[in-house]
Amino acid sequence: MQNVSFINDLKLRASWGQSGNAPTDNYLYFRSYSAESGLAYMETPGAKPKNIELTNLKWEIIEQTNLGLSFFGFKNRMNVEFDIYN
Repeated sequence: MQNVSFINDLKLRASWGQSGNAPTDNYLYFRSYSAESGLAYMETPGAKPKNIELTNLKWEIIEQTNLGLSFFGFKNRMNVEFDIYN
């Protein structure tokens, strides 16, 4: 690169990463019920399902990749950056 005088700096960047996100409620994998006065039968409150049982609940995994090129040239008067990401 020393023979190419108009290039001051040339960089190739690449990155890959994963991050996770846990479910927000601790009890989503249990079936729960709630008492409702509107479901009363002979003044005895009834119960109805509050949520469904989620037995296959797991972490959300996010994966990201990035590829980039940075060019500084002409005595640092020109700066070009190019990125491709997913």
